[in-house]
Amino acid sequence: MQEEAERRIKEDEEETSRKLNSIRIKKEKGIDEEKKLIEKTEQNYKNKLDDAEQEKLSQLEEMNKLKEKRIAEENEARRKLDKIHKSKIEEVERDRFNRLEEARKIIEKKLKEEEKNRRLKAEQERKEKADEARKTQIEEVNKAKEIERENLKKIEERMLSKSSEQENLEQEKKDQS
Repeated sequence: MQEEAERRIKEDEEETSRKLNSIRIKKEKGIDEEKKLIEKTEQNYKNKLDDAEQEKLSQLEEMNKLKEKRIAEENEARRKLDKIHKSKIEEVERDRFNRLEEARKIIEKKLKEEEKNRRLKAEQERKEKADEARKTQIEEVNKAKEIERENLKKIEERMLSKSSEQENLEQEKKDQS
């Protein structure tokens, strides 16, 4: 009986040892599964982190592309505005030049008209002076003719008077003779 009791104890011990062994194996399996699960979770986390990092890089790259595109569009808009501004400045300058040219032509025309008027006025004054001088000369000629006529008349009268006196003297001489 002791042997049987020992055998039973031994069997119980073996049974307990098997059960413990089985529990230990289960625990080890559980630990291995837990490790695998942790590793899998860590790998998933790492993959998600990598994916998130990749997404972040992709978004940053997209943002940089959008930023570059916006900068290019702004530069293009600036270039167009500069071109428009430049063409407006050129248009204003052309308009200003045309107005200045037109004003210059008007001034030249007025100067020519003034020169023409001045010449006409000078010509008119010259004609008036010439007419006046001509009239004065005509008057002087007429006066000279008048004086000459008067002188001729006086000479004639003197001659007539001399001739009358001579006749009278002759008559008197005849009468005296």
